[in-house]
Amino acid sequence: MKVVKPFYIWWVTVLATSTGVFWAYYHGIISKIWHDDVTMITSLLAILFVITMSLIGYISYTKNFRSKIVDACWFLSEQMLALGMLGTVIGFIYLLTSGITNASVSDPASLAALLANMSVGLGIALYTNATGILSSLITKALLYAVTYDDEE
Repeated sequence: MKVVKPFYIWWVTVLATSTGVFWAYYHGIISKIWHDDVTMITSLLAILFVITMSLIGYISYTKNFRSKIVDACWFLSEQMLALGMLGTVIGFIYLLTSGITNASVSDPASLAALLANMSVGLGIALYTNATGILSSLITKALLYAVTYDDEE
């Protein structure tokens, strides 16, 4: 039974992640992120997450814990975190350059447009940061769990 333990860990993680994605889609969270993220960094993060999870599945199935694929998965996991931070910086730049100088304090329509543009920038910053951190945490924890028995 110990032979297939890493693959079962990977499979349960994939099922739990898929369930979370389903419920996020059901409640409209994914469509809101898709709509608000004009940089599409969260889409890139999702693609990297699927690739990394697939590679971890291959590692756990073949029991090849000493391959360069494991190092590539750790690298991709770090890149997901870095992309999340990059999205945060881009979101705050978008927020701060969203027309603050053109806004008039006495014009309510101008202030409403300014707040709408600022909320888009804040959405980019927070959604990319949350997506990057969450995807990196899941892949790092899964990599550790799958390759942990290799030391014994």
